Amino acid sequence: MIESAAYELIKKEGYEEGYQQGMRQGMVESARRIIVSALEARFDLVPSPAVRALLDIEDPEMLELLHRTAHAQKNRDQWLVSLDPSRGSSSGNN
Repeated sequence: MIESAAYELIKKEGYEEGYQQGMRQGMVESARRIIVSALEARFDLVPSPAVRALLDIEDPEMLELLHRTAHAQKNRDQWLVSLDPSRGSSSGNN
């Protein structure tokens, strides 16, 4: 069977798109692991709700910010506020 040039182009574009999506997903998963590792190193325990919240984040830039804040915050509760800002507004610990 002879494949047309258009078919080859579509196949190539599909492959490249899938490759890019796979690379992005790999970076996101890696960022999540690095954040959890940093939190465990600093604060010992990472609450399960925090891990579940991280699993919902797909934005690499947001994950990078959360990684930086994991190193900058004085305690785990402050980091949890950076993960979910609504936690800070009701606690009164500003």
